[in-house]
Formats: sequence, C-alpha cells, structure tokens
Amino acid sequence: MIIPTVVDQQILDWLVAKIIETVHPRPRGIISVWIRAKLAIETGKLVVKLEDYKTVLYRQEDGSWVAEIPAISGCYALMPNRESALAELSNVFQMLAEEYSEKGIPLPADTTEIVHA
Repeated sequence: MIIPTVVDQQILDWLVAKIIETVHPRPRGIISVWIRAKLAIETGKLVVKLEDYKTVLYRQEDGSWVAEIPAISGCYALMPNRESALAELSNVFQMLAEEYSEKGIPLPADTTEIVHA
C-alpha cells in the first residue's frame, strides 16, 4: 500500500487543478498532465513547463514590456520589447523551477483567471 506524502498530495492537487483547467476539446492535454503527474509521483520530481501557466503580457507607459506568470511569485520580466520580455520570462521560469526543485517543493498550480471586464 502506498501512503501519500505531503508532496504527493500537492501533486494531486495540482493535477486536479490542471484537469479542471483543461476540460475543453483537448483531451490530449488531460492525458499529458496525467502522465506528467504520475511521473512526478514516481520520481519525486514535478515536471512542469512554462506552457502550463498563463502568461500576462502588457506594455508600460515608457514603452517597455512586462511578461509575468501571476501564479508564481517573482516570475516576471521587464524588457524593452515584447519578444525579449517573453524570452527572459522563460529564463526566469526555469531558474525558479530549479529553485523549487532544489527545495523539494512543487511549483504552485496556476489559478489565474482571464476576465474581460
């Protein structure tokens, strides 16, 4: 019998959030999330990609661009143009993912909602 650990519960919570988020005409997405979560439980490492998160991109008054992942504290990039902001965000995400992994904790689930007000 396998007794879930705290990390396993966090992974399962993340998996449930991802399944709920991806319940739309993309069944392969759900399977992909399930496979990665299963792998995470078996290896003890959560394999999360930048594409698993919503990215917010906006231009500031001075013309610079901000790219951020609201679900992950400190995961943002401020650059002179859109493309470099997105490229730098990828680097920042990778750095934070490595830090979380070294500490043995999973990245937070993406609970970001896009609302057009």
